[in-house]
Amino acid sequence: LYPMELLFHRGRLSIAGVNKKGIIIILTLEKSLQFSVTAEKFNRKKYEVAYHAYMKKLYGISAPINDKIYNIKIEFTESYGNSFKNFFWHESQRWEQLANGNYMLHFHCSIGRELIGFLALGLSKVKVHSPVILKNILIKKLQESIDVYKTNKPLDEEIANKGL
Repeated sequence: LYPMELLFHRGRLSIAGVNKKGIIIILTLEKSLQFSVTAEKFNRKKYEVAYHAYMKKLYGISAPINDKIYNIKIEFTESYGNSFKNFFWHESQRWEQLANGNYMLHFHCSIGRELIGFLALGLSKVKVHSPVILKNILIKKLQESIDVYKTNKPLDEEIANKGL
């Protein structure tokens, strides 16, 4: 891994870099991660444009579901929006207060696990307006959560990660 940047995200430290094929990889630094430092040199500038373009499209640091960038519109209740609108979520974010007092968050980025988790946290205080794919993934993941509780299903990592 050719290191590009240390990231401090949601209280965790990660290292972002590119492999020899130019694929961007983000690894969270935790006790189980093992690596060795070598004296191998690389031309960082060769990867910077692609690296920054990739990072710019992400919501957070989780891998996207595909290579597409979406125009995302999420409505927040007024009080929930007030508690979130002063934070940085993505560089393209734009908040708009609606006539009913609620807020609409507009941004332009990829869809990944972090975005789905952020929306699920809001429960019925957030509503995805677009894109439809984001709305459908959120509905599917919330339904899977309901099924776990209703049927007392055991938690399954593979099923939980499916579709993200």
